[in-house]
Amino acid sequence: MTEQEAINTLKYQKESAFLAARFIDARDIAVKALEEIQRYRAIGTVEECREARERQRGKKPIKNEYNHECCPNCGWIVYQEEWGGRYLPHCENCGQAIDRGDSDD
Repeated sequence: MTEQEAINTLKYQKESAFLAARFIDARDIAVKALEEIQRYRAIGTVEECREARERQRGKKPIKNEYNHECCPNCGWIVYQEEWGGRYLPHCENCGQAIDRGDSDD
């Protein structure tokens, strides 16, 4: 039985006039809990959420062999002097936040 089938079954039993009030309360709490779990799963797994949170924490860029500043996660260029000196706050490839240490000035 899937979670959705369990929710539907429990909701259907609400129609029965023979259930004790205490059981009805417990069933309603169980239905709400299962529906909440489904909403959280639609957002993503715990691992996916942790990975996304980690990308929000700024990391220092690394230099590649051409002296370009690159994302420490995927190596995507986040600063190139030849192209007008554009600093990116986030990697355009993987979304990693880039910490330039500007607040230390």
